Amino acid sequence: MSARLPRAPETFEQLVLAFLTDLERERGLARNTVNAYRGDLVQFGAFLADRRRDALAVKHAELAAFLEELANSPSTTPVAAATLQRKIACLRSFYRHLHRRGMIEHNPASELSNPRLAKHRPPARTRRPRAPQTFEQLVLEFLTDLEQERGLARNTIDAYRSDLVQFGAF
Repeated sequence: MSARLPRAPETFEQLVLAFLTDLERERGLARNTVNAYRGDLVQFGAFLADRRRDALAVKHAELAAFLEELANSPSTTPVAAATLQRKIACLRSFYRHLHRRGMIEHNPASELSNPRLAKHRPPARTRRPRAPQTFEQLVLEFLTDLEQERGLARNTIDAYRSDLVQFGAF
């Protein structure tokens, strides 16, 4: 009877490769997503290497420090909130994968929270104050506005104008 040999510890690169293969083949993620996750994990691997930490021994505080460094680093340009959300999603998926494979007991990324995205609002339209106008000028301006901003056809505008003339507006 042969005893099971303990498995040799996997390097960070091997863990990442297994994870990315799982993403692409089994979960069917798009190639661009897989490539983005690859870059995110390479960046995270460099962070771990600088601190001489093993990916399988990472705690929540270390993940938070990595993300804090990305968001507020004075030496590099801080990443956008949407990019930070993708990196958090990547770390969550990576550590969920390791947890499901039995390589870690607790998923340190499960407690990560997403940054709030700023809502992009279109700039408010401002109109310059106008001098009082006659009724005819207001109607002509309104019709011109319909044509230019609403995209109404010129013949439709002319029909409105002729209707106004018939009703004695001009």
